[in-house]
Amino acid sequence: MKGIVPPGSYTALAGHDMGFGDVKEEKVDHPAHYNAGEMEVIDVIDGLGCTEGFCVGNIIKYVSRYKHKNGVQDLEKAKWYIDYLIKKENEK
Repeated sequence: MKGIVPPGSYTALAGHDMGFGDVKEEKVDHPAHYNAGEMEVIDVIDGLGCTEGFCVGNIIKYVSRYKHKNGVQDLEKAKWYIDYLIKKENEK
């Protein structure tokens, strides 16, 4: 989802070093492994009409595991899906 960038994810804005030092692999907002083909995975999910269930499932997953796996990064991922779901609801 372009335009929504989690705090601290400056590399997602342009995908390259923006003068803040070494570029780190983006893990929250459009990670490279979801953009390897012609379409981003979330766009395919939208096209199939599965957005709500997919987003809610990922929100639950990331919030429930954050203390045991990736900490704040998992909360940022959950927030990304919440923001995406809000965007989609506002487009209706």
